[in-house]
Amino acid sequence: MGRSSNAPEAFAKVFTECLAAYGGTKQQLAREIGITPSSLSHLVVGNNGASVDVCLGLAAASGVSASRILRAAGKDKVADLIEQLYGAAATQRIGLVMSPDELEIVNKLRLVRPRSRRTIRSVIDACAVANGVLEYPPDHPARRLPR
Repeated sequence: MGRSSNAPEAFAKVFTECLAAYGGTKQQLAREIGITPSSLSHLVVGNNGASVDVCLGLAAASGVSASRILRAAGKDKVADLIEQLYGAAATQRIGLVMSPDELEIVNKLRLVRPRSRRTIRSVIDACAVANGVLEYPPDHPARRLPR
């Protein structure tokens, strides 16, 4: 799983996109993905290669495609495996089909920053509880709110 010669530049470009999507500081993002701000700086300037763990953490924190980040870090084989396991082909294998409304919601959700997604998730949970299709666990903070 070698790195291509333009991997540092490609990773720096994708990292800039990830930071913008994350919506916080570099220091906050580093903490979120479990590395020090200094280590993050070394990754961005190309002094160190990003591990698979760091790439996936960056994807989870920013909402940017894990495959895109892995490829920018020179981890093409890992990106191929993830796409094979979880990409469009996998979705077709398990027969997951979304209605046009569901697809529209998912596509719009992908445009929202990860921090805002937590709020959206809470609203969806509250609606599901109100409709009787979901029950909050006993220790959930919303259970303590007056109804």
